[in-house]
Amino acid sequence: MERDETSRIPGYQQPPVFGQVFDAGELPERFRNMGMPYVVYDHETTTVLRYAFPEGKILKITKCGTSEALFEHAKAECRILLGLRGTPGVLHVYDYEIDEAGKRVFLLEEDGRSLSEYLAHNLIQVREIPVIGAGILDVLCRIRDAGYYHLDISPKNCYYDRGKIQIGDFNCSMPVEHVREVGEHLIGTVRYMAPESFCHYVHDERSELYAVGILLYEILNGGIEAFRPAGDAEEARKRRMNGEALPLPQYAVRYPDVLGALAACVMKACTADPEERYQTFEDMRRALAEAGFDLFAQNVDLSISGGYGDKEITVFD
Repeated sequence: MERDETSRIPGYQQPPVFGQVFDAGELPERFRNMGMPYVVYDHETTTVLRYAFPEGKILKITKCGTSEALFEHAKAECRILLGLRGTPGVLHVYDYEIDEAGKRVFLLEEDGRSLSEYLAHNLIQVREIPVIGAGILDVLCRIRDAGYYHLDISPKNCYYDRGKIQIGDFNCSMPVEHVREVGEHLIGTVRYMAPESFCHYVHDERSELYAVGILLYEILNGGIEAFRPAGDAEEARKRRMNGEALPLPQYAVRYPDVLGALAACVMKACTADPEERYQTFEDMRRALAEAGFDLFAQNVDLSISGGYGDKEITVFD
């Protein structure tokens, strides 16, 4: 079934097809009669593939090989998403199947377009940034109130459509009461990971806020990671994890009068010391609402353009 991607996002180009479609015989029986799928993209590595079906559904296939950790995370994601089914802003899951013998997990979920794709195609207006941030925080509040932290907020896991935010990819998520029991393990995407999580394996609500702050920072920075392109990715992240204060994002430097309040809000969320950040999702959401009101009052119309596109890997170290 041919799909009109450009009707979903103005100016969007469908990414190149990756590899070959699975033989229908290799799919679980419950997924064989839904129409012929095709590969949308290689999402993270060749272990995680997404196949598009008609009616806006995606079959996410996680091939875990010999990795017990990845298999357990993939199975936990199914349980968490089913527990969150019906929660506003959480990407909807229709069905799943676990292949214990082959260590594969099949997850049929709602289709969506990630923020990373919007950034790659320069499709975000500056005045949308507070809306995006507040939308992510709204969903994180609901997830927390349902008993979980997401722990892997990044542009590839946040989906956006006409002011509406959804969050998906819960393979790093944990119950709130267990989040401090991860031991000496890295969980999440390093590019958006808080220094205390990377250096001391500490995860809490403020760590999530840091990830939201870095995401918004990169949008204001034209999709470019902090401290780049001055150095490579490893050097940039070393400086951030060592607590070096982030420079103002390039759009805040370029338009200080217009973006001053929004930049101040984002920079507070990106502070290396968690005690100096916002302490709750609600605190940051209120600050973003005030910055957004100020931005709309100025009636600005600026588009973000830049170079987002680095492939990022979620880690379960």
